[in-house]
Amino acid sequence: MSNVVNSFITFPADTGAIDSGDWNVTNGGTDITINGDNIQLTGDNIKSGFYDVGEVISTSAWTLRFTLESSGSVTGNPLFWIGFFDTSTINSSSESGSGTTLDGISLMAYSGSNYLLSMKNNNYLDSGGSQTVTSPTVSANTTTRYAEIKRDGSNAILTFYDDDDYDTSIGTCTVSITGSGFRYLCAVSYFEGSGRTYQLTDVTFEDG
Repeated sequence: MSNVVNSFITFPADTGAIDSGDWNVTNGGTDITINGDNIQLTGDNIKSGFYDVGEVISTSAWTLRFTLESSGSVTGNPLFWIGFFDTSTINSSSESGSGTTLDGISLMAYSGSNYLLSMKNNNYLDSGGSQTVTSPTVSANTTTRYAEIKRDGSNAILTFYDDDDYDTSIGTCTVSITGSGFRYLCAVSYFEGSGRTYQLTDVTFEDG
């Protein structure tokens, strides 16, 4: 494997780790923030943070893992995405009708209760265009989840595990990959609801 990242946010940074200065949250405002050893996402606005891998990732095989903790009571329909996109600029211009489309493969947290695997191909962040979503039937209301998004040839597979050993699956789903140019690992919030916070830790990425 090449380009192995032990953790995107480790304090102090270990050998091979990426510290907070490498995770760009300038478009995050108060909604995408680095807090100690984690990234926190709240759902009040269209905000994003990203890490630039430096080149387009493999078109045949890669693995992204992270721990996701949720808290707070949901009002409305807060939306969140965590995964790879072909752009680092995800903001209000990424909405339907605003003229900027994107490609992406990501975990989507929907309405504070469901996790989905989202495949976007030249479509908007919120809806429209060529978008495929499927569910691993794993609730987003449980406090801690151990998630893996994996590329296997032409498929992307989202799997949740029962602990951070990533041995026993508790839910999985697969979509065909139609988008391309994935380079930026993004954490994105959307403003259709509020009250839910997600905390992202222990991020690892293996490319190739």
